[in-house]
Amino acid sequence: MENVVFRDGVAYGLIDFDMTARYWVPMLDPETAAQFPSYAGLDPVHRLRILAGDEASVKAFHRHGGWVTWDRLQAWLIAQRATFLDALS
Repeated sequence: MENVVFRDGVAYGLIDFDMTARYWVPMLDPETAAQFPSYAGLDPVHRLRILAGDEASVKAFHRHGGWVTWDRLQAWLIAQRATFLDALS
């Protein structure tokens, strides 16, 4: 819940939307999701739409590069995998 801003006990804003979406939707491939029985039956597309449906969130996503930025980050993370794994061992 570190990435959620609350006001009077109500979620008011999100910080680091991509990480929030990954964990709150959750955005997992089917094999990984199957490891968590509590995720059975969840519709990640619908849940993401609810999370991102706020107009301000949509504008912020596009202002920061939208899907082009998202895809570039994913490609970079994949390319850097070995480097990160080496750093952890």
